[in-house]
Amino acid sequence: MFEPNGARIEIPSKKGMALLALLAMARDGVRARPWLQDMLWGSRAPEQASASLRRELSALRRLLNAGSDPLLICEHGRVTLALDHIAVDAGSARPGRCGEFLEGLDLVDAEAFEQWLREQRSDFAGQLAPPAAPVLPRDIVDMTEPAAGLPDRPTLAVLPFANLTGNAELDYVAEGLVSDLIDQIAHLRWLPVISGMASAAYPSAKLRLADIGRALGARYLIDGRLRGEAGALTLAIGISDTDTSEAIWSHHIQLPADASATMLGPVLDEIVGALSTRIDLAEMVRATRAPATGSGVTGLIWRARWHHNRYTPANARIAEDLLEQALAIDPDSSEAILQLAYFRQRQLWIKRASAAEIADLGQLARRAITADPIDGRGYMLAGMAELWRRNTVPAVALLEQAIRLNPSLALAYTQLAAAFYLDDAPEHALEPISRAFRLGLGEQYTYYALGELAIIRAMLGNATGAIEAADHAIVRREAYWYAHLVKIHALVQCGCAGEAAAALARLRRAKPRFDASYIDWIPFTTAKWPSRLRASLSVAEE
Repeated sequence: MFEPNGARIEIPSKKGMALLALLAMARDGVRARPWLQDMLWGSRAPEQASASLRRELSALRRLLNAGSDPLLICEHGRVTLALDHIAVDAGSARPGRCGEFLEGLDLVDAEAFEQWLREQRSDFAGQLAPPAAPVLPRDIVDMTEPAAGLPDRPTLAVLPFANLTGNAELDYVAEGLVSDLIDQIAHLRWLPVISGMASAAYPSAKLRLADIGRALGARYLIDGRLRGEAGALTLAIGISDTDTSEAIWSHHIQLPADASATMLGPVLDEIVGALSTRIDLAEMVRATRAPATGSGVTGLIWRARWHHNRYTPANARIAEDLLEQALAIDPDSSEAILQLAYFRQRQLWIKRASAAEIADLGQLARRAITADPIDGRGYMLAGMAELWRRNTVPAVALLEQAIRLNPSLALAYTQLAAAFYLDDAPEHALEPISRAFRLGLGEQYTYYALGELAIIRAMLGNATGAIEAADHAIVRREAYWYAHLVKIHALVQCGCAGEAAAALARLRRAKPRFDASYIDWIPFTTAKWPSRLRASLSVAEE
């Protein structure tokens, strides 16, 4: 790195140089702090990684921010390198006219950075991106206005995936992945996706995120790179927020050797599940930063969801009020009806609802189905209501319909697993619960799925595995009584009565109102497992 007068700025550490490289190669020079931590200190605990990043940034600021205009801007959630004040030579380097990209900067203790570095070097060795098509003038199409019927809705575009294999005959794989991914995303009724024909005009390699987003009217962009050779292909895929230019998710996927639709289907389902979770979280956070006054239906819904996921009575009241406001504005809003049903479902689980309240939930879920009959979430919620009423056959039918409509609906797989184990068939529950974890549940549901995995393992006689899953659930949600209960049962099954007593004491500290009557509410179809759980509780109480 050099000053305008040609004097070299000495960066004393390799990690500092790598950090600057990551920022310099980012569109608009912006990276999220968690992403930087994972790239350079991913092998460390999160607290250690965060501290290491702070130290490195502090050292770099002393070197770079001596002038009147700071070059390195460090905010709470992101770090920005002021590219408008810096010339990055990598952007003008010609293939074959320079050495290897960042030659000598390999970091053996940072595998994520090494992977990124390999990708960058591969990019520079490949062809330059084709020129972008000119943006249509505003008098033909004004992309700054939301699409009709989609005010304030987050919109997604999938950019062309780059084929970096060096084999032009594999272009069809990159193009096919984009096409199939767009088709899969279309199952997410809450997240509109722009057509592939529109986004194909904007290859991402040399364009600013904000410019692409503005041209397409998209808040989020997905880009990807295909590497390897036929039979051993890897896809690097990521999501970026065009408003902030932050990369909010990235992932590497080993593609099956048989790149047929049948084999790629599960891979695409997992991609869609993961991106849905990341965008969902980003939208909840965005809604809380927006002014509370004048919010439309979509803004009210996202704010309600954010409050709902705080898990406090006060936030629950705020969430319900916001959802009622949304429905008052638009009584036919399928999303508002669905989110109110989600809210009722979780509140009814927490309070162990009566049969009448569960029946009301079923009616609300069917209202959601009527409002949008091709949204899998309505069928899932209706299936949950049937499950709680111990009606296994209709519950399974509704949950399977939800999955047919949206193969990436992770929560539907957890409910399908529950339908099996609650009907004393835990061996059939392992596949759907495993699928749910692969699709990505988000932290707001991961603790719950871990509790489900714990009871499934316990029912199958895997007490050690049940304790492990229960512990992971409890770490995420200390007051989740079901995970505590399953752990107590598994400890009793292992003959660890003393540890079971300690686990029961911990449960009562976390949930002072807990008693054996909670077990009666768990909707097992027979008395066998409630009796066993009660017996284990009695042993722990002795």
